Amino acid sequence: MTDPELPQMTPYQRLAIQMEAVVPLIRDLERVLGAAVVRDALDERVRLQIADAEGAAKAAMSPEVVGAGFASFAEGGALAYEVRESGPERAAVDVTSCAYARMMERLGARDLGPALVCGGDYAMAIRGGLELVRTQTCMEGASHCDFRYARHPRAGKAPEGTER
Repeated sequence: MTDPELPQMTPYQRLAIQMEAVVPLIRDLERVLGAAVVRDALDERVRLQIADAEGAAKAAMSPEVVGAGFASFAEGGALAYEVRESGPERAAVDVTSCAYARMMERLGARDLGPALVCGGDYAMAIRGGLELVRTQTCMEGASHCDFRYARHPRAGKAPEGTER
């Protein structure tokens, strides 16, 4: 529920505020615990997000509605992207400019971006009953992010062992 007296923020604005607080905390933890320990913990958090999404009821989403999801994350010019394919079984989107990567660079934390920003993309896809394959990201220095979605083979079906 949103408060009508508060200004509405874009996903980018919300994440920017969060990262302003989280990045210094993570850097402090790296100094105290060691970078490897903290990175392992961040990677584990992404794995837990994905596992949680896999355990959640899947709302069978059509890949062709993926573009609408990108539009919300692109509000205010945060992303430039091209929808390469959009159909009932598959969607392909290339993000060609990413303010999220530039924000993490400005915070001196682009190395944390794959876990803190990009890692949640897989969990979102799973929650929508989709599979996501992505081989590169702007966050990691590529020219573009290559999102490739396909309807999950079990989307909209009862969990294994519960079919009648």
